Amino acid sequence: MELRAWGASHGRSAQQTITGLVWLVFALTSCGKNQSALDQAATIAAATIAAINTTIAPTSTAIPTATLEPTPTSTPPPTATPLAGGGRIAFISNRYGQQDLFTIRPDRSDLNRLTETSSDEWGPSWSPDGSQLAYAYYNLLQPIETGVYLINSGGSASYQLVGKGWGPSWSPDGQRLIFGFNPCRGSYCLHEEMTGSDLRLISAEGGSALAITGNRLDHSNPDWSPDGKQIAYEVLLGSWPVWNIEIYLTDEASSDEVRFTTFAGDDVHPAWSPDGQRLAFSSSGSGNHEIQVINLDGTGLTRLTEHIATDWQPTWSPDGRWIAFASDRSGNFDLYLLELESGQLVQLTDDPGDEAEPDWSSS
Repeated sequence: MELRAWGASHGRSAQQTITGLVWLVFALTSCGKNQSALDQAATIAAATIAAINTTIAPTSTAIPTATLEPTPTSTPPPTATPLAGGGRIAFISNRYGQQDLFTIRPDRSDLNRLTETSSDEWGPSWSPDGSQLAYAYYNLLQPIETGVYLINSGGSASYQLVGKGWGPSWSPDGQRLIFGFNPCRGSYCLHEEMTGSDLRLISAEGGSALAITGNRLDHSNPDWSPDGKQIAYEVLLGSWPVWNIEIYLTDEASSDEVRFTTFAGDDVHPAWSPDGQRLAFSSSGSGNHEIQVINLDGTGLTRLTEHIATDWQPTWSPDGRWIAFASDRSGNFDLYLLELESGQLVQLTDDPGDEAEPDWSSS
């Protein structure tokens, strides 16, 4: 045991230690040591050698496993949520002189001019499937051309559906349209010339129009409820130059007219919410027109805008979260988007010309 300790303490290599033990045994033999001493020395040497061999026995070194770096993969960008639920907004603009029809996306992309005529287009209304627009066309020089027209959403195949009409609105099933019939002698019906107008129904395929309201009062700007059961519209009460405009409701079956608004000032441009539970409209009760919303049962009147400018002609986004409207708060009429929950206001157009009468489609 002392020999093993000695070899290790002096830092000898294994080979040197073994050689020293061999010489030790040889020296003891030469010196005449008795057999028991030789046997003891041999036993110590053998034990030491065995211990050294155990200590220095080669061990297999594990080959390091290569660490594989993960292959980078491209992460697709998040899908952008279309502003205001997507869809398209039709409107009128005089940016090129006369009043033409345009469409635009709520994110301000995909602006398209649909008409390019020498006269004015008014009051666009989307068909339920978004494939067509109905609108009013006024031609002062050719009165026979004045009336309600249809045009494909891309701007092709425009044709007259019926004469002497304005403010068309599609039925929810896309089979019919309702419009205000123009009784005036000329092509453009000024308020001071009006002696009474009514609302009329016509098939989207054309044909004869059926009156559903009397002509003792002036009716205009109809909007069909999403379930097709009711129609909201304006009625001019009184006579020029003193009158008041209120919103009425009627149903096609009974033709009964029910006054819906009784507020001070003019209440105009009724627009049904997508769920049919509310009406948006513009009211001048505060002195200038502001956008308001009211429940169909007459409760929950809410003023959405408050500005010294004119805010009017509301239309709902397909998801019911936004309202688009026209306002001259920038100095000329532009289109704006208002989110109902947050109050966020987005200016949609900023052309030096005027943009007005928006109508929102889901497609």
